[in-house]
Formats: sequence, structure tokens, C-alpha cells
Amino acid sequence: MSEVREGLICPMCMKDLGTIAELSSHFETAHPGPEADSNEAIASFKEIFAKAKKKLLNEDRAPNGDRPRQQEANHVQQQQLVYNQLDIGEQLQPGFVIKHSDLFRKTRSDRLERYNMQINKLVIRLSKLLASGTPIGNDKKRREFEQKIVEWVDETLVSRCPTCAENFTPFLGRRKHHCRLCGAITCQDCSRFVENALAQQLLQGEIGSSIPVLQLRCCTDCFKLLHRKQLSIVQGTATDHLQEAYARMKDLMDRCVDLKAQYVSLTDALMAGDGSLTQAQELRMAILKHAEKADTIAKRIGDVSSDPSLSPRQAQLRMLIRAATSQFVKDLLVSLPHLPEAQQLERLAQQRREEAKRRVDRTVTQIPTTMVAGGWTPSVESFSRTEEDEDPLRQQIKNIRGFLEQARAANKMDEVEALTENLHQLEAAAGLRS
Repeated sequence: MSEVREGLICPMCMKDLGTIAELSSHFETAHPGPEADSNEAIASFKEIFAKAKKKLLNEDRAPNGDRPRQQEANHVQQQQLVYNQLDIGEQLQPGFVIKHSDLFRKTRSDRLERYNMQINKLVIRLSKLLASGTPIGNDKKRREFEQKIVEWVDETLVSRCPTCAENFTPFLGRRKHHCRLCGAITCQDCSRFVENALAQQLLQGEIGSSIPVLQLRCCTDCFKLLHRKQLSIVQGTATDHLQEAYARMKDLMDRCVDLKAQYVSLTDALMAGDGSLTQAQELRMAILKHAEKADTIAKRIGDVSSDPSLSPRQAQLRMLIRAATSQFVKDLLVSLPHLPEAQQLERLAQQRREEAKRRVDRTVTQIPTTMVAGGWTPSVESFSRTEEDEDPLRQQIKNIRGFLEQARAANKMDEVEALTENLHQLEAAAGLRS
């Protein structure tokens, strides 16, 4: 394979020219040739040059005004190369966003795990150094005991403080001190002392009673890790009023959703002739009270002006909670069906009684036909309506039951079967049978 060259190359002698003018001049003077061949070569060269010029000036565009086809093809190739390098299973189209949430969670989890491992290691060493029966004071015996727990760094290997980078000058007061928790060397200005209150909090009170005052020196890094552990303990045990208010508000919203489902079922039952209007009114009032309490709590949460120490992100989160709760209350109130008036319920009940009476009349006209065809007719004189306001459907059920007893007494099994079927139909219509 021939060598691939770059630049302004003469197509005849493959000489590299510096500029376009030099290339044109060289081609006309060094390769004149026959006139026809020269003109053909010049035309071919001009065509190649024109295409190159269009590409450089971004003029080879698609008819609809989109970006150049060649650039789009190169972009797709670059996109494909990026996908292959990242080892992405699903190759997304250009313009889509790749989420890095999983990578962020994994990186954060690994970092927190490293912090926790280091903190737990320091707490374990602290518990050993402050255990009951350990030597106290600042004598040689105590230092030997501390070096058994944590290996100290050799003083001859360190000439500057790792924290402030200052030279150790014992004669000027900048002496070398060892951290009792990690063994590193630090100066006096960059060291801290673990106080009794901090140690008691970190060790949950498990400090030896023989150590009245602590003189446990540590470096700045170890002290920061211990302070981080202290903050996590305080945050875990302290009561967050904002969190309690949010939990209370969320509980009220959940109760509103449950009560709304009961209220809708009860309203449907009222329109069908069952249920109690008073019970539905009480249920509606309970929903409104819960929604009002939730909205009041959301107003307190969303009041960011009362706490100037809030960060912009915390303030935004509180205002979003307030807005979401307000929208929930609005949607809840709009979706609650209205309760019917007492007059409307009375009209519905009257319509149901009339409809039941019509069904009874149709049933009464059918029953004698079935029984007369068999040559037997029951007596209907004893089954007159006892109460004027009694439901006609229930009165007819009583009549059918009386007819059924007469048919059984007369040993008319065909009539018993027909009456039983009619009785079941009436009981189902009255809601006495499922």
C-alpha cells in the first residue's frame, strides 16, 4: 500500500507545495504537456479544488438546509466510537441524555464506606486507649502502652509538619508530637486533644473510670474524622421538627385519600337508595378538616423567611413541598362529589318505589297464568297490603311466600318450582339475595 500523504500535493509529480498559488503556478509551468491533455488535467484539478473549497467553506449542504452530509456522517462515526469506548449496551440516538445516577451512587457509596472504615478504626483504637485499667499520666509506661495500640512513625523520617509544612525547631518551641490514633507526627499547632465529652459521646459512655482527665493528643485529620462521627450521632438522635411536620402532613394526606374512597362509595350508595346522608356529611367534614390541617403544616414548612440560615437548595425544597401540598388539596376538593339534597333523595326514593310497584304488577300478572294452567289457583284474599307505605316489592315477596306455602300444602310441585323461581327473582331485585 502506498504512503498516505497530506498537504497540497501535485497530482502529476506528487510534490508537496506550500500554498494554493504555488501549486497552481507549479502545475502550469512544470507540467505544460499537450494542450488537450493539459486542459483536461487542469479541468480535473479545478474540479478537485472546487470540491475541497466547498468542504472547507461548509457549502456542501443538504437541500433542506441541514448541516453538511459529510459532517453528519463523521458525527455519527464519532458517536459510534464514543459508545464503543464507553461500552454502553444500548446505543442512544444523538440528543438523548445518558444518566450517571448509578455511577454517582456507587462512587458515593464507596467513598462513604472508606470514611466509615477509617472512622470505626479510630473509634476502636480510642476505646482501647481509654479502657478501664489502662496506665494513666504522661510517663514512659503510658507511652509504651500507646505504642502497643498504635505504631508510631519514626521521628527521624519526618523533618516538617505534614499539615502546615513548617520545619520542626525544638529550641523555638516547634516540637514533634505523635498522634495517638494513627501514629503520625504533627506539630503542636496542628494537633488537637480529645476531650472527655467527645470521647464519652463517641464511645457511648464506655470510658474507664480511672481516667479523670484526658490528655489524648491526635492530629487534625483524625480529629476531623472523630468530629464527623459525632455529627452523625447527633443527627441520628436529635429530633428534627421539620421531618416530624412533614411526616404528620404526609399522614394527613394519606388519610384524606382513604376517606375520599369511602366517601365516593357512600355517595354512590346514596344515589342508589342505600346509605345514610348524615354519615356522608360527617365523612366529608372529616376530609375537609384533614386537608385543612395538611395545608396549614405545608404553609409552615414553606415559610422560608422565618429561617435565614437556609441554603438556596433547602429553601427551594421547602417551597416545592408547599406547592405540591397546595395542588393536592385543590385536586382533592375538586374531585369530591357533591352530596344530594334531602328533597332529591326523597324524589329518588319515590321513583324507586314506583318502579318497584310496576315490577310487582308485571310479576303478579304472570304468576296466576302459570298456576291457572296447572288447574290450581291460590287464594289471594289473605295477602292484602298491611301498611300503606310498605315497599310494594317486599309486599309482593310476602305474597309469593304465602302462595308457596299454599302450593306445598296442596302438593302442587310444578307450582312450587315456578313460585320458588319467582321468589328468587324478587329477592334479588330487592337486594335480599346476591
